[in-house]
Amino acid sequence: MTIRRCVLFALAVCAVPPVLASDRLTDAVRAGDAAAVTALLKQGASGQAEDADGTTALHWAVQADNVDLARALLRAGAHARAANRYGV
Repeated sequence: MTIRRCVLFALAVCAVPPVLASDRLTDAVRAGDAAAVTALLKQGASGQAEDADGTTALHWAVQADNVDLARALLRAGAHARAANRYGV
């Protein structure tokens, strides 16, 4: 591989933003994947993380009526009174 290709490859890899643990947590909650939620919280994912509109993983757990995930998120520090930009 030439130096030019190596540089281009390095630039391409750096340009891709990493998937944040909070994003994976929200995805796991939305999928109802309790094992993934537990693992991500143990790895340090924030129970307080918000999407761009302020929606939290706790919002998604409540919407899905998933009490177990909601409790896990609250134990991890999720804000019970957090509101998104729509006032939910």
